[in-house]
Amino acid sequence: MSSIRTRVTAVIAGVVMTSAVGLAVAPASFADTPWNNCGEDNCLQALRLFYNSNLQGSQADFEADVSSYAGYEFRPGAGAGSGQSVKNNAASAQDESGGWAYQIFYDSDYKGPSQTVNPYIDNGSDGNGYGWANLDSTLKNNNASQKWVYVG
Repeated sequence: MSSIRTRVTAVIAGVVMTSAVGLAVAPASFADTPWNNCGEDNCLQALRLFYNSNLQGSQADFEADVSSYAGYEFRPGAGAGSGQSVKNNAASAQDESGGWAYQIFYDSDYKGPSQTVNPYIDNGSDGNGYGWANLDSTLKNNNASQKWVYVG
């Protein structure tokens, strides 16, 4: 009887260990990439940051709040700024959220001076209906974090 109990215990322990390992390893499709935080080639509902003014140069896409751009890079092989750090290197931004504004901050953790980029209404349409803005003189090349702000 004790050998059956030992076998059952061993099988249960193996199932529990396998389940725990399966939960600890996220599928690659959900992992951040160096140029975005949504785990896809392009994010939906995103704030798109550009290396140059007027939506030019390499880009990086972010969904939701980002407490620090440290560790993120502009998309490799995609124009000026390719592979450069996103933190303190963005010059313009495009809001593709459709109802949410993005507030970009000078410092990490949503601190310091900020600029809000509204969907559809800043410097006008990019041709696809999304609002965009060049970062002001305080935030241009001094961007560190972002936060969603609901605008209805």
